Amino acid sequence: KMLFMVVFALATTIAFAQSTGTVVDANTNEPLPGATVLIKGSKTGLVTGFDGTFSIEASSSDVLVVSYLGYNTLEVQAGDDLIIKLESAYTSLNEVAVIANIAIDRKTPVAYTL
Repeated sequence: KMLFMVVFALATTIAFAQSTGTVVDANTNEPLPGATVLIKGSKTGLVTGFDGTFSIEASSSDVLVVSYLGYNTLEVQAGDDLIIKLESAYTSLNEVAVIANIAIDRKTPVAYTL
């Protein structure tokens, strides 16, 4: 009976290991505070801290779904000391030209009285 309890305790520890890491911008390596980290297929998730770090209870077989506003969502295998680099979802424009013509000739006279 004691052996069963030890095996169960070890299995529980392995099944619910911590997955830790940092979410950063792929171009600048700046941390992304407030990024969402979810375990795929579950309702378990969290938001990264001010320095982009997170720690979530996930097994090594779990997949983490990482997202941040303005960045492409990324799926990564759970693990320890992960560095997750998110790519920006925005593309830049080379040039934008805005032309407006507001000068219009009047077709009718304007009445004026004193």
